[in-house]
This record gives sequence, structure tokens and C-alpha cells, in this order.
Amino acid sequence: MPVGRLLAAVAIFLSCAAGSAKAAPADHGATYLVKLLEQEDPRYLIDMHGNAQGPLLQLEVLRFKATAAVQAGIDRTESDPQRASLVRALYKVLGFVKDPASIPWLEKKLRSPQRQSIYDNYMWHWQDGIGFGFGNNEGFGGWPWLKGRDQWIAFFIAAHNIEPSPDRRVGLMNILKGFDDPAAMQFFRAQRETAQDPREILLIEAYLHQHDVQVDGARIATAVNALKGNPANRDLLVGTADALRHEAFVPYLIDTLDVAEPNVFPFRYLSEDVLQDVTFRNLPLI
Repeated sequence: MPVGRLLAAVAIFLSCAAGSAKAAPADHGATYLVKLLEQEDPRYLIDMHGNAQGPLLQLEVLRFKATAAVQAGIDRTESDPQRASLVRALYKVLGFVKDPASIPWLEKKLRSPQRQSIYDNYMWHWQDGIGFGFGNNEGFGGWPWLKGRDQWIAFFIAAHNIEPSPDRRVGLMNILKGFDDPAAMQFFRAQRETAQDPREILLIEAYLHQHDVQVDGARIATAVNALKGNPANRDLLVGTADALRHEAFVPYLIDTLDVAEPNVFPFRYLSEDVLQDVTFRNLPLI
């Protein structure tokens, strides 16, 4: 072989080898971190404040490069009840990084015996810190780094449409309300015609109101009356009251003026704050 061709071949080989060497450490490193976590005491994977420990944080930093290793770790350990804490922690990593490449794997899980695990350990990490409020800084519309928006919207809509559990449907709708995309808008418009659950009705009306669609006051009032007797609905009622600023919420807000926000000092009374926003009256109500 002529020397020139030989040198060219060697250069190509070294270039490919260098590319492989660059690609390998991320995957190898993620696999190593997951294996390391499998040896850790599960009591210390997450601290008392909800912070992930070292290897979990490193997996989050690796982001999409760690997706395959994290999924493999879940597949390996999910059937072992002794590994429940590890499985929760690994799902939390997936929910944090939001890699659209994980969607086919998630869809497969939703069709498997691990369906419950997906809801318990993954879905609700998608909207950590979002809650039931509707402020502009609370939606995924403010996340320019989010990849695969259309894929994620389609995934959550499909999950919602086949989900028989009202509680899960409400949770999925609470995720979808964070998107301002046309597909999400179309979803909420369509759901307005068919939704029966009063929690879904409030989420739909609040979402559409935020997108300049006239609200249905009668549906709002009926939903509030159906929900107001259950303290578990408080976050939803206060959050949608703040978004909708509709008179139908006033009796509920007055009745709950003395309910303080938990784990907050100095004390805050959210019903009072929202009532002032709804009525435009700043009165010493407590």
C-alpha cells in the first residue's frame, strides 16, 4: 500500500477510535453510577429535604447520556420490593431530565404490570414545583431547554385518554396545563365538551381562560360546589380561584379564610390573598 494511503487509513482509524473513546465514558460512567447506587444503603439515596445524593446528581448532570443506563437499572430492580427506594430515585432522575428518547420505554411500561410504578414514581416528578397554580412562571411554556415538546404532549394526552382512574386523569391534565402549544390547546378545547369530573372541569376552564377563551360560569360554580367539602381539593380550588378570579369561588374562600398554608412561617392564609384578588378589596378579614 502506498505510504500516503497507509497514513490516511491510520488517520481514519485513529479518528474513529477517538470518537468511540469520547462516546464510551458517558455511557460507561452512567452504568457505573447506577451499579454503584445498587450497592448503596437505600435510606440515604434522598436526604430529608428531598435532595439527591452524589451519584444521583451525577446522573442528572449527564442528562440524556444517562437515560439508557437509568432505564436498564429500573428494569433490573423494579421487581424486587427491597429495591423500591432505588427504583423511586432512578425514576426521579428520568422525571428530572425529561429525555424524549425515554417515551417508547415509558409507553411500554404503561402497558405492563409496572403501570402503577410509573404513576407512583415517575409522572408526578414531571411537574415538581408546578403545583395547581397558573402563573406564567409555572408552565412548561417557560422552559426553552425542554426537548421533544410535541412528543411529550402526545405522550401525556394518550396516557390521559386511556386512563380510567379519575385521580390519575386529573394529575395528567395538571401536567398538560403547563404547555401553551397548539396541541395542548386543542386537547383542552376537546375535553371541555366531554369532561365530567369537577376537578378536570376547573383545570379546563382555568387553562382556557389563560388563553383568552370565555369561561363557563355555570360549570365553574357547579364544580366548586362539588369539591368544596373535601379538604383534599384545597390546592386545586385555591389555585384555580387565583387563575379564574370568578365570583363562584367567593363563598369557599370566605369559609376557608382561617386555613393557614402548611409548613410556612410566618403564617400565610392563601384564601385571604386570593379573595382580595377576586374582589379587589384589601380588608382585614382575619
